[in-house]
Amino acid sequence: MKKQENYQDYTLTIPADILMIVDRAKLVWDDFDFTIFIKDRTPHFCDMVGYWDDGNYNDRTPEHTWTLVRKWWEEHKHEVSFNEEVWKAKEKVKVAQSELDDLEKKAKSKSWHFWK
Repeated sequence: MKKQENYQDYTLTIPADILMIVDRAKLVWDDFDFTIFIKDRTPHFCDMVGYWDDGNYNDRTPEHTWTLVRKWWEEHKHEVSFNEEVWKAKEKVKVAQSELDDLEKKAKSKSWHFWK
């Protein structure tokens, strides 16, 4: 039987800007995320999809991961903002379409003419 190794607690702090980046990026790319695993008794990250990694898909320390994600954000933040605007506009269209559908139902129930 192997000698049992002494593991210690590890506290990982994810910086607020990283949380914001991941949260906002997921609105556009729902698979934008981290894969976390333990290597040499510490957490490491990998980008299994290929968004924020530099193309080598290596095991990344938290600090290196934060650097890569921040670099990715600088290159994509305007695209994310644009897509957020698109998403909001589509939501407004859904609401407007629902209102029009309700008005059409009302017109039909009263035998009124409804312009399409």
